[in-house]
Amino acid sequence: MSLVHRTLSVAVAALDAKDRLRLSCYYVESRTLAEIGRVLGEHEATVSRHLSRIRRRLRTEVEQQLHERHGMTNEEMAECFASVSRDAGPLDLGALINAPPARAGMARAAGPGAPETG
Repeated sequence: MSLVHRTLSVAVAALDAKDRLRLSCYYVESRTLAEIGRVLGEHEATVSRHLSRIRRRLRTEVEQQLHERHGMTNEEMAECFASVSRDAGPLDLGALINAPPARAGMARAAGPGAPETG
C-alpha cells in the first residue's frame, strides 16, 4: 500500500462515524445529495457543505502527516498526489471508509518502516 493510501486510511479512520457515513453514501453507494440528506435528516445543501469540509479536512490531514511524519516537501507532495491521481492502484474506497478504528492503528504502525511508493 502506498504511503498516501496509508496516510489517507489513518485520516479517514479518525473521522467521526457520521462523516464516514456521508463519504460512504456519496462515494461508495453513489447516492445523490438529496438521498443522503433524507437518510441523515439534512438538507442537500448541508450535505454538500459537509462533504466539502470533510474533503478539505482529509487533504489537510494527509498533507500534514506527509510533511511532519515523513518529511515530504510541498513539491514532493504535489508530485505524489499527481501520481496517485493518475493511478490510484488497488484502492478499495468502501473498505477504507468502513474500516474499524483498530485498522487505523495498524496503518499507523505500518508508517515509517514500510515501503514507500507515490
